[in-house]
Amino acid sequence: MKEIQELELFISFLERKTGITFGEYQYSFLDKILCSRIKALSLYTVSEYIAFLCKDSFEACIEWQDLIQSITIRQTGWFRNKEDFYIFSHFLVPQILQKKDYLNILSMGCSTGEEAYSLLFSILESPYFLSSNKFFLMATDISGQSIEFAKKGCYKKENTESIPPAICQKYFISFSEESIQVKQEFRSKISFLIHNLQSSDYPKPPYGNWDVIFCRNVLIYFREEEKKKVLENFYHLLPWEGYLFLGYSESLFAVSSLFSLVFFDKSFCYKKVTSCQEQQDLFQDFSSLPNAKEKKLPIDKELKKEKEEMPCYSEIISMLQGQQKEKAKESLEKILSSHKDIPCLLTLGNLYYASYDFSRALGLYEQAIKENYLLAESYILAGIALYALSQCEMAISAFKKAAFLESEWIIPRFYLGILYEKKGMKNQAELYFQQVEKIYQKGLPQIVFLSYMEEMEDFLLSPAKLYKLLQKKLKKTKKLKRLTERFSL
Repeated sequence: MKEIQELELFISFLERKTGITFGEYQYSFLDKILCSRIKALSLYTVSEYIAFLCKDSFEACIEWQDLIQSITIRQTGWFRNKEDFYIFSHFLVPQILQKKDYLNILSMGCSTGEEAYSLLFSILESPYFLSSNKFFLMATDISGQSIEFAKKGCYKKENTESIPPAICQKYFISFSEESIQVKQEFRSKISFLIHNLQSSDYPKPPYGNWDVIFCRNVLIYFREEEKKKVLENFYHLLPWEGYLFLGYSESLFAVSSLFSLVFFDKSFCYKKVTSCQEQQDLFQDFSSLPNAKEKKLPIDKELKKEKEEMPCYSEIISMLQGQQKEKAKESLEKILSSHKDIPCLLTLGNLYYASYDFSRALGLYEQAIKENYLLAESYILAGIALYALSQCEMAISAFKKAAFLESEWIIPRFYLGILYEKKGMKNQAELYFQQVEKIYQKGLPQIVFLSYMEEMEDFLLSPAKLYKLLQKKLKKTKKLKRLTERFSL
């Protein structure tokens, strides 16, 4: 094993070049790769290997691609998160084609091409895409080997079982007993390109801007500063009405305000924010789309009914008290389709959280924050959702804002103590736990569990329950140490 200083030098070099963040748990994995590459090149030190990678030569270029192939995580699939592809083909494609007769689509971090081909099939199968329409589809990845694999479009049959049989029959040919290949006429419709998201030079379409960018489950590996730079590049690549798809666990909360959330029935994406659009309703009206020859939008006939039968919030509370949660969800979504209401946003978010759909819950909490950025409850709920999604840094940011807005509230400080304890920052954790104890001893009023908070009581824990947990630990150890072992939050 290489000395830790040498390994850290190598990791620092990789992070600068790729933007990917590597945790300590990956050090052993990276050390094995580093040792094998140095040995293969008959080199002796990490410094020599880095110097070799920095050379302007064909050999260095090949080595860099081999290294990238070794360290990147290539997790992909056909029509992964299929709701995203339905939204794209049935809502966004017709909206874009209302204004022009061509589409520009970019898939970044495409790995071995499954996402890019899924997008291609979604465009061609969209009932709103006509033979007279044009499109330009580009797919990029940092790995040259992955791009070459994608260009060939050849996949094992066992890995294509999720593709609908009709799509397979129409777009694939048999390649061998064990594999199938995308037909050449369709492979040629995608431009594949090696690209590093850390680069300042981003690809552009032959004409116009990109209408939609897919970059799913890539930014999750980047540090916050690198994420911001990439998002700024996306912002400049998209027109004012451009859309961005990220992975479900890649929230932009506390990272960027350049994009606003747009919700659909079973999924969401982001839309570019402009000065004239910032106050625009985040729930887009997709009722005025062009008529499709094959299908009609499922929501067209429902809009009039919703306006006529709009439920009131008190009715929704009655539904929740009667354990009619699915009916309550439907009613909340009806209300939110016409106007934004903070209690409704938070209540619906809590229902999704309670069913472990943390990403959807977080999106609703973020919308509530946009409506009123001075409401501490919204930040608390967002923090809990971020914590559930293992986005600890962003959770800390949310809880700090709640603590700032409400200087005598226990819950955000308790969670801050938990999070700092997990990070190994014991002094910070102790500070917040001490604040919890002092506030509770003062007997100050805490969060009033409004109707939209009641659904989260099991997850929030009341101040009294939190204090009891704290006291049990204090009585046993008399020190604020390793508190997370006692709290299953």
